[in-house]
Amino acid sequence: MSGLRDIYGLACPSCGNQSWLIVELVTLADLTSEGTEPFGDQYWGDASACRCPSCNHHATVADFAADDEPVSKDNHCSRKDD
Repeated sequence: MSGLRDIYGLACPSCGNQSWLIVELVTLADLTSEGTEPFGDQYWGDASACRCPSCNHHATVADFAADDEPVSKDNHCSRKDD
């Protein structure tokens, strides 16, 4: 199984974790009196907030780049249920 370093060029700069990171996403959601229901695509990029669940290190995605190059300007992902 590939890690985040292989797929996205990301790893925690503090502890080296590359299996799971928490990333701030931008997405759309229906807002009603009953709450929110996210839908559609999700986006994240170098300026998105990022946190390592192993050591709690937090910074931007760019700071989690496994090399010194920015990860990307914008990443697109689709929800699993789309």
